[in-house]
Amino acid sequence: WEALQIFGAEKIREAIEYGAAILVPSADEPGQTIAAQRDALGLTLRDLAQASGVPESALRDMEGGRVRVDIRSVERVAQALALDERMIGFKANAGADSQLAFRLREYRSGATRLPRRAVGALSAACWVARTQMRMQEQMSVPPARWRDFTPSDDYGNLYKPPWRIGYDLAQETRRSLRLPLSAPIASIRQLLDDVGVVFVQSPLPTSIAGATVSVDNHRAIVVNTQGENSNAWVRRATVAHELCHLLWDPEQKLNRLRVDDYRLIQGSYAREPDRVESRANAFAIALLAPPDATRQVYSDTPGGAVVKLRTVMDRFGLSLTAARHHVENVFTNAGMPAPSDLANAYPDREPSTEWIARENFALDWFPIPETPDMRRGAFAGVVVAAEQLGLISSDTAASYLRCSRETFEDRRGALREVFG
Repeated sequence: WEALQIFGAEKIREAIEYGAAILVPSADEPGQTIAAQRDALGLTLRDLAQASGVPESALRDMEGGRVRVDIRSVERVAQALALDERMIGFKANAGADSQLAFRLREYRSGATRLPRRAVGALSAACWVARTQMRMQEQMSVPPARWRDFTPSDDYGNLYKPPWRIGYDLAQETRRSLRLPLSAPIASIRQLLDDVGVVFVQSPLPTSIAGATVSVDNHRAIVVNTQGENSNAWVRRATVAHELCHLLWDPEQKLNRLRVDDYRLIQGSYAREPDRVESRANAFAIALLAPPDATRQVYSDTPGGAVVKLRTVMDRFGLSLTAARHHVENVFTNAGMPAPSDLANAYPDREPSTEWIARENFALDWFPIPETPDMRRGAFAGVVVAAEQLGLISSDTAASYLRCSRETFEDRRGALREVFG
C-alpha cells in the first residue's frame, strides 16, 4: 500500500514484470535536492550531520552522487531537512517548502537571526508535524476542531488594549471548546490533542520558548523542552501562548513561522509593547487562569501572600513569575489595589508531581528510550495506529520512531497500551 501511494501503479507493475523498477529520475538525485534544501535552510554539512545523525563524509557522498548511500541514511537526512523522505530521489525537491525554508533561515528576533541549531531543530519538527498530519488524513481522522476558529486581526487600540482582547479571546476559546469558564485546565497537552492541534516537543536553544509554524496549509506548535520550559508550569504558559497564535493570528501575522522567547512569555502582558505578543500573553494566562476566578482564589485563601500565591499556582498550574504578574494585573485591571506584599512573596517554584505527570506524558517515560522527544507523544500514537491499520509497514514505523524494526515489534504492544 505504501509503495502504491508513493510510486503509483506503473512502478509497481514495472517491478513485477522486470524484477526491479528504476525510481531515481537522474544521476543528480537525491543529492541535488538535499544540497539545495540544506542551502535554502542555511545549514552547513556539520549542522546537518548533527541534526540527522549521518556522518559528514556520508553527506558529502550523498550530495555529490559519487557513492551509493544506504536509503535509510538518505531518509534520515530528508527528515532533518523537512523533506518528504518517501519522495526523496523519486521526485525533484521531494516536497520541499521553499518559503518555509527561507523563513527559517532569515527569521530574526530583533537584530538576532535564529541560530543554525534552532533552524535545524525547527526544520526537523516541521517534518514531524507534516508526517503526523499526512498519516491522520490517510486514517480519515475527522477535521481538527481548531479549524472552526476564525482568526482575528483585532490587536486592540487606545480604548481597548491588547490584553483586554486577549482576555476576550481566551473566554471565547473556552466557550467554543465547551470548557467551564472558571475551572482549571488539567492538562494543556491533552487539550491540544482533544482539539486536533499537532504539538511537537523538542530540545531547542535555551533562549527559545516555542514557535508556531504553518506547514502545507496546516498549523502546528513546537515547544522547547529545555531551558525554563523544563518546568511543567512554564511550559503550560508557552503552549497556551502558541495556541493563541495558532487559533487567532491571521496568516500575515504568522507568516509561516513565529518564534517566541522566554522574555516575551514570562513578562507582564500589561506592559508588553508588541501588540501581537501582548494579546497572546494575556490570552495564555486568561485561558489557564480566568481573571475573576484567580482574583477570587487569591482573596479567599487565608494566610499571607506566600500561601495565597502558591495556592493560585497550584490551582491553575502557573509558574511563579506568571502567577505574580497575573495576580497583580487581575486586581489593578478591576480598579482594585494590587496586594501590597505580593512583590516579596517567594513560594516554592516547583510544580506538584500531579501537574508534572499530566504535562510530561511520554517525555519522562516512553517504551522506546531511543526515540527522540519530538517523535514521542501524539506522533508516536499516530505511527502505531497507522501501522496497525496496515497504512505503513513496521519497518517504516521503526524508522519514524528512530529504532530498529525488531525493537518496534517488541515494544508494539506497550505502545498500543500507552496510546490506546
